[in-house]
Amino acid sequence: MAAVHEKASGPDGLVGIKLVVDDLEASAAFYKAVFGMVETERIKVDVGIRYPLDEIILSPGAALADKFALILLKYVGKAPPSPSDHILCLAVMDLDEVMAQVQRMGGKVLRAPQTVRTGGSRMAIATDNAGNLMEVVQMPAGQDSAP
Repeated sequence: MAAVHEKASGPDGLVGIKLVVDDLEASAAFYKAVFGMVETERIKVDVGIRYPLDEIILSPGAALADKFALILLKYVGKAPPSPSDHILCLAVMDLDEVMAQVQRMGGKVLRAPQTVRTGGSRMAIATDNAGNLMEVVQMPAGQDSAP
């Protein structure tokens, strides 16, 4: 019997997050500047799930472009949902520098970096330039960034 579904290479699981925003260009600039993400694709759909939409697809870098994506989505002619409807969780190498960059790019630090686990894990809560909540974590050197 032939396989009904051919599995893509790699494990099943989360491969991206779609974040609904109001200003695609400003949001893309924010995530590129603060987290070093790279743009991999732009998509324009005349009839999306409910409305026409535009997307900018970002990845953490060329080596991970086919592994994980942050997809910025704008419904054409419709306001985005409340920014408090979702929280992005991001891991970084230098939390203090990232929080400074968040502010330079129009985001806000809501909870300054603080140690949250024995062993040195640090966390901050911030918003991006559009008000979306972000939990940003810096793990001690040598530890995995998985939650």
